[in-house]
Amino acid sequence: MADQRVLMIESPCHISVDTGRIVFRKIDGAQRMELASDLAVLCLHHEQITISHHALRVLGQSDCAVIITDGQHMPSAVLHPLSQQASSVANTRLMQQIALLQHKGRQALIWQQLVTAKVHNGGAVLRQLGLNGAVRMERLAQQVQPDDATHIEGQAAKHFWQCWFTHPRLAEHGQKRQKQDATDPVNARLNYAYAMLRTSIARELIASGLNPSLGVGHHNQGNPFNLADDFIEPYRCIAEWAVAQLTDIDQPFTGNAKQNLLKALWCDLILTHDDNNRYRLAQAITQTVRSYCQVLEMTQHAVKLKLPKDWFTS
Repeated sequence: MADQRVLMIESPCHISVDTGRIVFRKIDGAQRMELASDLAVLCLHHEQITISHHALRVLGQSDCAVIITDGQHMPSAVLHPLSQQASSVANTRLMQQIALLQHKGRQALIWQQLVTAKVHNGGAVLRQLGLNGAVRMERLAQQVQPDDATHIEGQAAKHFWQCWFTHPRLAEHGQKRQKQDATDPVNARLNYAYAMLRTSIARELIASGLNPSLGVGHHNQGNPFNLADDFIEPYRCIAEWAVAQLTDIDQPFTGNAKQNLLKALWCDLILTHDDNNRYRLAQAITQTVRSYCQVLEMTQHAVKLKLPKDWFTS
């Protein structure tokens, strides 16, 4: 997959085949062509996309997976190639994930890293916003044990929201975090931002051949995206920082407001264990998932995930 691309189609078009190449024809007649062999994953991210059987066959023969998303932008189905090479990659990933879950020590270290990064980044959000509470968050981050045995994540979350909601732009709209069916402008924006991050992570996990239901810290049998919920934890800071930056927080959360929020999410990040390289958000998520795949491939105890540690406006 390193030499191939993940291609996302986000507007109406018809996908077919011409002279062996995949043709993407928009409704205005404009078109582009791609070699199927250049694609590792094709993500169909619009309800008005149509695709021919011939195109699906050519993509499958070229070991290109096809992802279909639902109304919430989450993957709802994946068409996997059945060639020996593609099946081998998928089977290897699955066996590696199962082996990790059976190795409680390494699993505990991964969850420790994810929670530590989440708590540390929460402190960074408070500090960047000029709010109280950053020092305690940083101290809590240092206390996270393998598998978060002492439940630091819950303590940190309670402290974080108490401090975050004191921001002048946010305080007038409420003082409580609401996860489900929020109608107030702050929680509605937070939930939308989290959903966008979760979607991006889930797509990258599937594109890398991982089974997104096999989580490290999340194990809900009814949740097909436990692993995405694991890896969103250190990225939540981007949503919390972005929402607090918005100047239209008191406006209805319509199309324009959603676009403003998405622009605020599109920042540059520096990751741990990565020599201070800067990545755009989507690239950072790719690096994080690749580092997890590398951890799965290792037999020793070392765990070095590339997780967000700093971010900048573009």
